[in-house]
Amino acid sequence: MKLKYLLLSISIAGSIATYAQEMPAVFNKSFTASGNAYKKAIVNDEEEIFAIGGGKDGVITKCSRNGEVIFNKTINKGGVVAYNDIAIDRNGNLLVVGGGSIAYGSARITKLNVKGEPIFDKSIGQGTGGYFTKVIVDSVNNYIAIGTDGSKPSKARIVKMSAKGDIIFDKGFGSHNVYTDAAIDEDGNIIAVGGDVGDNEGRARITKISPAGEVVFDVELARVGSSFTKVVLLSDNNVLAVGGGTYGTTNPCRIAKLRSDDGQVIYDKPYSAVDGRFTDVSVNQDGGVVACAEEYEQGRIVRLRPDGTEIYNKTFRGAFHALKMAPNAEVVAVGDVDKLQGKIVKLRADGNVVYETIFDVPVTKMLLTEDGEVYALSAKGYNLLKYSPSGTMMFNKNFGSYGKSTFEFLEQTPSGEIIAGGGGLEDGGRLVKVTHGVMINDVVVSEPINGIANATMTVSITGFLRKKGIRSPVSVAYKTVEGTAKAQADYQETEGSLLFVPADYVIGSPITQTIQVPVLADNFMEGKEAFEVSLAKAENAFITKAKGKVTIIDQPAVLKFIGGSDGAEKDLVPLNYYVGIFKQDNTPLINKTGAPLKIDYSFRNGSAVPGVDFVASTKPVFSIDNEKSEGAIQVKVKDDNAYELKKSVILQMTGTTAVNETSVGFEGGAASTARMQYIIDQPAYVSIVKLADRNASVTAPSAMFKIVLTKADGKTLTNCTGDDVNVVFAVDDSSTAVLGKDFAILEGDMIKIMGDCDNAETVLKVVTINRRTQDGKLDLSDKTIAVKLVSVTGPKDAGMLSINPNEKQQKASADIKGR
Repeated sequence: MKLKYLLLSISIAGSIATYAQEMPAVFNKSFTASGNAYKKAIVNDEEEIFAIGGGKDGVITKCSRNGEVIFNKTINKGGVVAYNDIAIDRNGNLLVVGGGSIAYGSARITKLNVKGEPIFDKSIGQGTGGYFTKVIVDSVNNYIAIGTDGSKPSKARIVKMSAKGDIIFDKGFGSHNVYTDAAIDEDGNIIAVGGDVGDNEGRARITKISPAGEVVFDVELARVGSSFTKVVLLSDNNVLAVGGGTYGTTNPCRIAKLRSDDGQVIYDKPYSAVDGRFTDVSVNQDGGVVACAEEYEQGRIVRLRPDGTEIYNKTFRGAFHALKMAPNAEVVAVGDVDKLQGKIVKLRADGNVVYETIFDVPVTKMLLTEDGEVYALSAKGYNLLKYSPSGTMMFNKNFGSYGKSTFEFLEQTPSGEIIAGGGGLEDGGRLVKVTHGVMINDVVVSEPINGIANATMTVSITGFLRKKGIRSPVSVAYKTVEGTAKAQADYQETEGSLLFVPADYVIGSPITQTIQVPVLADNFMEGKEAFEVSLAKAENAFITKAKGKVTIIDQPAVLKFIGGSDGAEKDLVPLNYYVGIFKQDNTPLINKTGAPLKIDYSFRNGSAVPGVDFVASTKPVFSIDNEKSEGAIQVKVKDDNAYELKKSVILQMTGTTAVNETSVGFEGGAASTARMQYIIDQPAYVSIVKLADRNASVTAPSAMFKIVLTKADGKTLTNCTGDDVNVVFAVDDSSTAVLGKDFAILEGDMIKIMGDCDNAETVLKVVTINRRTQDGKLDLSDKTIAVKLVSVTGPKDAGMLSINPNEKQQKASADIKGR
């Protein structure tokens, strides 16, 4: 039966929580020939992507939101080397501008309709050099392009063109100049900034012209070799420009604020004593300014009040290339350290450092989301990095290695997806798009001893996509999928769906929910098993990681001795040791690993000697077979010619070898465990045999009988017990010689076989007594001495000891010869 109810909990919060670490790539494609690179892209309301660039040719590409090519144009006539900027006019047509270089080609503006069909393609100049850097569409659908012309020396250039492609005006300014940024105010006036074109002879310039092309003001500032890189129209209708100079021009990073109506300088200040330039600027609603700079071996972040006074001016090791200011006036900047490492810095509104992180990849471009997350591009290669609001790296994704190719721009679509583009010599124009994804983690859970334990899976999403600016809920279905672990036997089958609602989460917090799958106890030792929880049918998110693996680890099993039996030398009966596997609560387990549980063992120092008393040179396998809960091992006993005490054999289990990562230990967590069994010695028999007759006339004691310790087969046994074997004997009724009259036995009625391992027998010595007849003569008649065994005793812990059951071995007769 499937589990239809949903067990879940929602996790919202905490800065210590783990963020999702992946965003899936919607596409990663090269669209052009090698040597070209995309420099910029824009996205329309349908989230179609327009990318422009070049290197060998001017390239214009339009693709769907999923990366399918709608059109792909290559333009190389008229000296086009690359397109530098792109805009969409009021009718949805595409405007792209670019050109060649100062010395080659002409500035170029191309207009295409939504299908990629050319409306016009104009070269502005005489083929002697020049290019456009930026294009803007004004409120009445005219086009303003800025850059530099092909004159000698080159002039900064502003061209205004009608929607039909007619030139309204084409104006040049200054000398050795290029415009790099521009803006249009609400009255249609054009404000352009720029400066030195690259020969260190131009100066930083701010120019304002009316919609008709009349000059409102044209201001040069700073020394030669300087330029402004960014312009901002402030809420008070004044103009802010930032820039500086390159190394060796003696131009430090610089910020200027001018009155918009007449160009009067409100302030124009350097903010450093060394060469450098501001690379990015951000202005908040009250006119406060934050800018970042790159200087020789250092970077700078400056925050100003609207009047230009400093709130803070901080330097850091390494250059800054991009900066963003959040609504709360916190600032994030990215850059590099010695062009070898990357850095990301976050400052509070007062300039105190929230974090400063150094990492292995130098970065240039960045995005700051409204959730406070930071995306950045590597300065070399194709790496996209993401950082959490607290400065933790969420991922560093590489999208291919193509030598000198790299990313050039980073954009966020209206829905919140991320687009990066670039290219180079060994690749071509490449576009990469990543989106918010949903993923499930892998977990390891211990099987409960009894009952149920829950495997808790975490499903995470990286964020919410937007539709018309509103965050969209994410839903995803899940269900369990069998693996080596089986439903209803090892876990309870579970399925359901999750819904992530944006309103349930604090912006910037982790977005996670959990799924709980009951894991069931059993009485099997199985080792590691696994099943999966699979995600499907995600809405408003891509599935980054669709399957979460649940690994079930057995509770550690306990291996212990459950019995044994002693061995015996008689018939070489082996010793036996019996073992079993158990849960920790002493419930027996069945081996279900599919292979024997092999047991490592050794023999400790018992009284039995390995190789002498039992076979130890070839160790038999000690195991518990698959499908069994018990196992046994037999130890072979060896035979010898010694009569001994019982001997101990101590078998010590020292470890186990099992498949599938099975965990097996000994009681109490001990490193080993041991059991003692005994070898019981073979039965020993006492026999008496005749040694010799004797002459009645010989009165000296002589050995007439021998008492022998033997095996059942009659072979002699040496008494090695350490104690004596005591044998009681008597004169048999069949004796014709009378004890005390005809003979005497020196040992009395008991004799000993010594236990020093040197003796297997002992002798009875008889003394003849001379008798006389009535007439006084010696009695020389023949007589017989008959001796029988009465009893035998030996050491308590020795083998069985008895009188030889063979009657012939129980008594013996010897003659006393009279003559």
